[in-house]
Amino acid sequence: MRKEIIIGILALVTLVVGIWGFNFLKGSNMLKRNLEFHSYYNDVKELASGSAVTVNGFKIGSITNIELDPQDVSRVKVSYEVDKEIKVPANTIAVMRNTSIMGGRALELKFDKLCGDGVPCAQNGQEIKGNELGMIGSMVDFSEADPLVETVGQSFDVISNKLAGDTTSQMYGTYQNLDATVANLAKVTEQMSRLIYANNKSIEATLSSFAAISGNLEQNNQKINTILANLSNTSSDIAKMNLSGTVANANGALTESKKTIAELTKVATNANASLKNLEGIIAKMNSTDGTMGKLINDKELYDNVESTTHHLSLLLQDLRLNPKRYVNVSVFGKKDKDYEVPEEDPAMKN
Repeated sequence: MRKEIIIGILALVTLVVGIWGFNFLKGSNMLKRNLEFHSYYNDVKELASGSAVTVNGFKIGSITNIELDPQDVSRVKVSYEVDKEIKVPANTIAVMRNTSIMGGRALELKFDKLCGDGVPCAQNGQEIKGNELGMIGSMVDFSEADPLVETVGQSFDVISNKLAGDTTSQMYGTYQNLDATVANLAKVTEQMSRLIYANNKSIEATLSSFAAISGNLEQNNQKINTILANLSNTSSDIAKMNLSGTVANANGALTESKKTIAELTKVATNANASLKNLEGIIAKMNSTDGTMGKLINDKELYDNVESTTHHLSLLLQDLRLNPKRYVNVSVFGKKDKDYEVPEEDPAMKN
């Protein structure tokens, strides 16, 4: 029975030590009461639970939890503990910064002095305003660079005054030439700016045309390659051809072409003469002097001819339908029958 009690006690102690060690590795000391605070950040990359919380490089706590803000997922809530002996003022800023060039981040609390004497303290569980510094901001303290910048500026002023004051030195001439060169460059730059501004639309149109040409060339790349290949083959064929024979044939073809052109010239001359005669005939037809002109231009004559033609057509049709009306042959002296007008007489229709 005693052994079981001892084993139980050892198991309980082991469990307690394990829980304490796990929380200690996470940055939480269960044997020491701390103050809890939290801040919000947009990006917590390389920040992990257990990362240090410092003041001027001195560790005063550690990060206990990192989670998304359930109200706004674009923010991340970082919870951390601070030693209760450190009186953190309410206006403290929790700055997240890089710990080294190799990576890793930590929180640094920024405040001027501890709370008390009229400065309110941050309450347990209070939100502290968060801020972030990049790689350069974390590694360089710009306040330390101010004296160096001021010294460099003073040295530059001394050099400039020396160059501008000593007119006998070669550096003075170089300085003056450099000043004139810079002034000329400024004028040229201004003129170029005006020229570009004045021709902005033309430049844009030109660039658009180049872009369109480039696009067409890219789309027709295969066709261009095919054309070049055909030209290469044609050049090879021309090189293999008998040029002297080809030239002789071409001269013969030119001679025949000249003869053909001469004949075509004669034909064209005759055609021009025929066209002139035709123009004369058409002119006479348009005038009212000749018979054809009167027949074309005189409407009354045209109407008479048309009426005569119509009646002649009726006469021939009636002669075809009723020949006895016009030709009567009596062999035995028989009395002719009276003419009966047909029911559908074409002459009665018009």
